[in-house]
Amino acid sequence: MQQYGVKYEKNELDSLSYLAAEHSYTKQNDISPLKEYVAQYPDGNYAADAYFHLGNVADAQQDENQALTYYQKSLESNPDSEYAESALTRCSSILYEKQDYAQAVKEYAHLEAIASTPDTRQSARMGTMRCYLQLQQYNEAAETANRLLNNSNLSPEIKQEVLYTRATAYTALQEYDKAYDDYAALAVDTRSIYGAESAFRVAEHLYHNNQTAKAEEAANAFIEKGTTHAYWLARNFILLSDIYTQQEDYFTAKQYLLQLKENYPGSNDDIATLIEERLQRIATQQEQAD
Repeated sequence: MQQYGVKYEKNELDSLSYLAAEHSYTKQNDISPLKEYVAQYPDGNYAADAYFHLGNVADAQQDENQALTYYQKSLESNPDSEYAESALTRCSSILYEKQDYAQAVKEYAHLEAIASTPDTRQSARMGTMRCYLQLQQYNEAAETANRLLNNSNLSPEIKQEVLYTRATAYTALQEYDKAYDDYAALAVDTRSIYGAESAFRVAEHLYHNNQTAKAEEAANAFIEKGTTHAYWLARNFILLSDIYTQQEDYFTAKQYLLQLKENYPGSNDDIATLIEERLQRIATQQEQAD
C-alpha cells in the first residue's frame, strides 16, 4: 500500500493500526479502534493483545460471557503472549463460576504449567482441586490435595480447605480411616465451618465403627468447644440422641431431640426432618420394649 509517496508493508500497517488502537484505549478509554483492529486483522501480530484488552473491558463491565470469549480468542491468537497468564487466570475463574468444571479444570492445569509465581501456581492447583471435587473425580481431587499439602507455606485457611477436600474425597472413595485422620486434624478448631463439620464427622465415624463410648466422648467434646455453625452442632446433638437410643436410654435421647426442636434456629435444612424421624423411632422402640 502507498499513500502520499510512502509505501507501507502489511506488517507495518498491522503495527501502525494496533498502535493507534492501543493509544485510543489507554489515553481515551475508547475501545472501538481495538474492535476495528481485530476485525481487520483477526490473525494480526497484536490480536492477542487487542483481545485481552477487550476482555478486560468486558470484565470490568461484568459481562463475563463476552469477557470469556475475548480472553479465549487472546489465548487462541497467541498462547505465549505476555497476557496469557492473566487471560488464563480469568478464563479458568469465569468457567468455574459458570460451573463449567470440565473446561475449567483444563484451563487451571494450563495455568499451573505456565505460572510465573508460586502464588499463581498454588491458585491454579486450588482451582484444579475444586473442579475435581465438583466433577466427583475423587481420586484426582485427593491427589491434587496431596500435592498442595506438600507446600509447607500454605496459609491456615487454605490448608483447612485442602484437608477438608481430601477428607471428602476419601469418604467418597470409602477410605474412611484416611478421612478420619483429616477430620480429626480439622476438628481441633471448631470456629471454621470445616472444623465444625469435622468435629461431627469424627464422632460419627466412631459411632459407625461401634466405638460408642469414644463417639459420645467426641460429641461431648464438640459441645464443650462450641461453634457458631449451628447446623453441625445440631447434627452432633442428633448423633448423641442416636447413641443414647442405642443404649436404650430413651428419656435422654428424647430430651436432646425435644430441646433441639425447640431451640434450633434453622428452617431451610434437614434438621427438623431428622428430629422427627428419630422421635418416631424412639416411640416405636419404646412401644416394642413395653
